[in-house]
Amino acid sequence: MKTFDLSKLTSCGIEEDGSAVRLRGENKSGEQFDIRVPLDNVGALTMTLPQLLTSAIRTRYQDPKLRYVFPLGDFAVESSDDSIMAILSLRTPDGFEVSFAVPSEKLTHLSRCCSVPDKSGIAPRPANAIH
Repeated sequence: MKTFDLSKLTSCGIEEDGSAVRLRGENKSGEQFDIRVPLDNVGALTMTLPQLLTSAIRTRYQDPKLRYVFPLGDFAVESSDDSIMAILSLRTPDGFEVSFAVPSEKLTHLSRCCSVPDKSGIAPRPANAIH
């Protein structure tokens, strides 16, 4: 198996037909390379990276409470076609966006959690974070 030591990510994009995403980078020797990930695998990669990032940070700094956090720029709650779920979209100021399908009872619970401050006046409770 060949290992690439990514020195920097130089660009990313999608194939013209939307069938894959493309990551371009440079290794430590200055050689450029492309990684093409078929659309069928992009979701799995997307779901895997946050947990890998959290595990790496906790291991590196020996702190099981640490997390990598992103600043929230905006959010939207939309109804879905099936009316059983809502779509909660969270966006950072620089454009990173993720959307979740949220059952109505969880959305109600989330709303209650955000409206009840803790002793410091902040809701929800802060966690150790790196960003």
